[in-house]
Amino acid sequence: PTVFSAFLPVLGRWHAPAALTLQGVETQGARGGVLRPRDGLAIHQFSGTVTLGAGTILQRDALPLTVLGGKAAISVAPTAPGSKAARLQLREADITLASPDGAPTRFSASAEFLVSDLLSPHGIHAVARAEGTDFEVHALEAIWPVNIMKGARRWATRNVMAGRGTGLAVTSVLERPGGWDQLQPTAMYGALHLDDATVYWLRPIAPVEHVSADLGFAKPDVLRVNIHAGEERADERPNAPLLHLSNGEILIDNLFGRDQNGVFALDFDGDMDAYLRLLSVPRLKLLKRAAMPFDNVSGALHARVTLKVPLAIH
Repeated sequence: PTVFSAFLPVLGRWHAPAALTLQGVETQGARGGVLRPRDGLAIHQFSGTVTLGAGTILQRDALPLTVLGGKAAISVAPTAPGSKAARLQLREADITLASPDGAPTRFSASAEFLVSDLLSPHGIHAVARAEGTDFEVHALEAIWPVNIMKGARRWATRNVMAGRGTGLAVTSVLERPGGWDQLQPTAMYGALHLDDATVYWLRPIAPVEHVSADLGFAKPDVLRVNIHAGEERADERPNAPLLHLSNGEILIDNLFGRDQNGVFALDFDGDMDAYLRLLSVPRLKLLKRAAMPFDNVSGALHARVTLKVPLAIH
C-alpha cells in the first residue's frame, strides 16, 4: 500500500503485501480526468479490488498494529464529466487485526469520499461506516488505531482493563476544507456493549468491576458510557466493603484534543460507612472541608454522585 501514499499519505505506514486488480480503467486526454500527469493520458475513472496480506501498520507513539489480512473493492470517478472533483468509494472492505495473544478481530467497513481534487484536495466530505466482531477488552490497544478518536482511545485503553466487547458499530460523517490529514468528524453515531468489564472511572480510585455498559456518542467529540450495573470497592483494600452501582452515565469530552474532562453521574447502593469511605479518598477530597461529624456510621443508603473533573494525568 505504500506505493499509493502520494494519494493517501496514511498508506505510507502500511507494511504488508498487497495485490491490486483493476476491473475497468478509462483514460482521456491530459486536460481531463481525476489523475492528471503533466504529459500523456490521464485516468478518467477506474474500479478494482485490493487484497491485503499479513503485515504491520506503523503508528506514531504506539506499537504497530498486526494485520492478518484484508480486502476491499474500490472505485474512483469524477463527480461530473470533465470535473477534477472525484468520488472515491470503498465497498465490501474488511481487515482482520490480531491481539498480542494472536486472537483475531475482524472489522468490516464501507465509505464514500467526495474530494475536490484527488492529488491536491482543498475540500473533502465523507461518510464512513464500520462494524467489528466480538473482542476481549485487554486487546483494545492492539486493535484500535492510534489516529482514530485519539482522546477516546487514550481514555478507553488506560481505564477499561478487562471484559468483553460486542456489537461494535460506528458511522462517521467527516468534513474538511483542507487535506486528508486534517479530516475530522462532524457527526458520530456508534454503539459498543461491554460485559463483565473492569473500568477505572477516576484513577486512582478503585475500579468498578463486573460492569455492564453501553458506549456511544453524545456529540461528535463526546463519548457517552451508560453503566447498567457494577460493583465499587470503598477503597483500595481487597476486602473493602462493596457499593453496588446502577444507572450511571459518564461523559468524556474533547475526544480530538489533548486533554479531556469527565462528567460522572453515578447511583450507589450499599452501606453508609462504605459510601463515606469512598467520598473520603484523596482523589475526590469531597469531605476534606466538610467532614461528617459521625462515629460508627452504618445503615443502608441509596445515593447519586455527580462530578465534573479534568482527566489529565497531572
